Amino acid sequence: MLDSNIRGSLDQLIDQMVGSFPATLLWLREGGLKANLHIDNEKDYALGYIHGVIKASFLSTFFMQNKRQPEVEETIEADMIIYKRTAELRDSIKFQ
Repeated sequence: MLDSNIRGSLDQLIDQMVGSFPATLLWLREGGLKANLHIDNEKDYALGYIHGVIKASFLSTFFMQNKRQPEVEETIEADMIIYKRTAELRDSIKFQ
């Protein structure tokens, strides 16, 4: 089970991503990156990207705080926290 510090760090990270992600999406459209990566669906790509950033940050933070990799149960719990907030993450992806 994740301790309250790790859970808090994960929730804080998700909050930060929700708040800042619309601004970070500019790189997707600029410089031909979308074409170079052969992205067909911007929203799906962005949601996968934001999930990956959150998961990688969680793993890094967990390791720094605990000096070990998370156990399977801890990883599943973190994934469930992220997935429960997927609608919020998806809503933060604003395309015009």
